[in-house]
Amino acid sequence: MNFSPWRPAASRRTLSPPAAAAHAVLLQTERDGKGPYSAVLTNVVSGPHAQITLTVPPSADEQVVEVATVVRVDVVEALDVAREFTSAPINAGQGAVHRLSVFPSQTPIQTRNDFRDGVESALTSRGTRDESFIIEHFPVLKGIKLLVGGMDFLPNGDLAICTYAGEVWIVEGATGALAQARWRRFARGLNEPGGLRVIDGAICVTQKGELTRLRDTDADGEADLFECLTDGWGYTGNYHIYATGPALDAAGNFYVMITGHRPIHEVPFMGWCVRVKPIRPMSLDADQTGEGVGLRHAGRVRSSTEYVTEGFCSGLRVPNGFWEYNGDLFMTDNQGHWIAANKLNHLQAGKFYGYPPAWPAPLAQFNGDTNFTLPAVWFPYAWVRSASGIATIPDDRFGPFKGQMLVGEFQNASVMRVALEKVNGQWQGAVFPFVKGFASGVNRIVFGPDGKLYAGGLRMGHWTSIAPQPHSLDRVSFSGKVPFEIREVRAQPDGFELTFTHPVDPASAGAAENWDALQYTYGYDGQHNAPEKDRDEKIPGPSVQVTQAIVSAGRRSVRLHIDGCQPRHVVMVRALDVKNTAGQKLRQDTFHYTLDQIPPQ
Repeated sequence: MNFSPWRPAASRRTLSPPAAAAHAVLLQTERDGKGPYSAVLTNVVSGPHAQITLTVPPSADEQVVEVATVVRVDVVEALDVAREFTSAPINAGQGAVHRLSVFPSQTPIQTRNDFRDGVESALTSRGTRDESFIIEHFPVLKGIKLLVGGMDFLPNGDLAICTYAGEVWIVEGATGALAQARWRRFARGLNEPGGLRVIDGAICVTQKGELTRLRDTDADGEADLFECLTDGWGYTGNYHIYATGPALDAAGNFYVMITGHRPIHEVPFMGWCVRVKPIRPMSLDADQTGEGVGLRHAGRVRSSTEYVTEGFCSGLRVPNGFWEYNGDLFMTDNQGHWIAANKLNHLQAGKFYGYPPAWPAPLAQFNGDTNFTLPAVWFPYAWVRSASGIATIPDDRFGPFKGQMLVGEFQNASVMRVALEKVNGQWQGAVFPFVKGFASGVNRIVFGPDGKLYAGGLRMGHWTSIAPQPHSLDRVSFSGKVPFEIREVRAQPDGFELTFTHPVDPASAGAAENWDALQYTYGYDGQHNAPEKDRDEKIPGPSVQVTQAIVSAGRRSVRLHIDGCQPRHVVMVRALDVKNTAGQKLRQDTFHYTLDQIPPQ
């Protein structure tokens, strides 16, 4: 259930008669990602079908409409319910609430530890077979559809999770023993929230159509005040359309990303990152408090602070991860039309990132524009088929990678590691495989106050994953055993400098024949799967070759001289038989570096 403001002077409702014959029902008209407007999309319905229409004429007076839906298997009962929708009188006038119908809520889910049969033993016995990073799987309470859309930690150490089923759950004691964690539902009735952030102790969620702050004003453990900070972007109802975030900058501005996939140009900010700026305090009158409104919660109200929503940057297809890193904003985007591969973008004001965006972008850009800002990192498709959440390793409690970025991978149920650097003022860097073996498709990741990584996952519909469970909450701990890894990669005028977590064996690491490299780039042609050019044998391109490998005196770094590297390409480097001084091979022997800029000599 989603509460939205309307401005009606009067309202009417109609009930169409049931139709026994098969007939077409209009779904939508929209752009398909490339080419002209698509044909009108319809759905053929056979058998009895009733349709309820609520017409809300424009008015200067703000009012609220509550819409509830219910499913009935029996046709006669369904029609009776539909008639009930249209039977109640509507009160017009300022501050009125139009209640179409009220249905009893479902039986509340118990907060005791009542787990689904077999989940605890089936998951905890799987193990990760990784000596350095251990994955634990939380048992999930019966009845929860934990389709994780966002999560963050509260100041007291509890974990807040929003789900695409429209709920917010609090996991009390999340940093303790998994079996002792207690689940408490904090809110429900949200519209597929795609992100959650705890800001100044308050839970802020990004729904499809608005940024909402949830408050528990009577201290009963459940949200009773839903503050709309902004609903200043467009929303079509297409299931492809999501909103994720929020991120927050030092000035107190929020940032929200709107899916551009299946856009309509006239609908504002589809395919945009929007900035939500606080302007000035607003006064709350009696009608805005929600008291006496008669809703299940105290109500949906406008925030006491006025916010303005403005476009920040555009060209996003299916943004799914969003994070602040060293004062800059980064997001992950998913491949498809116009976006050749999953990527990590450094978001900057006024930039365009490749996908045809809606208004206020120019209509000409709706047919694509090759003049787009390159990503900080292209993710190889074999590793990352659906990039998701982002987190930064906060300290040494999670191993030797402090300050580096982790990125979730949905389809492969894994997490990637990204080592960034700035070259000629632009972010770029290398990506490595990191941890795999999660219980479901990894969608959101966050570090807890205990220094451990928490991953929320799901599988549903077209969101497929190799993981076994339909949803999950996992925890990753560092065992204390430092793996032998390439820790960092620094671009050089003629190759790369690699640093390692262990001293390397000079004989194996210093042999040029033990290193292999190739480079590739991507096309921009509106196709769903653009080729990795220069890797495809049918598209021969410039070759690269490792000519020299020089081990440092301390044996912690290797300087690779590589002939043929070109800017705006991705360079893949693989260690073939490189060992440390103890004779161990690398835990991950391959990385892909997005070489947008080559450092000067």
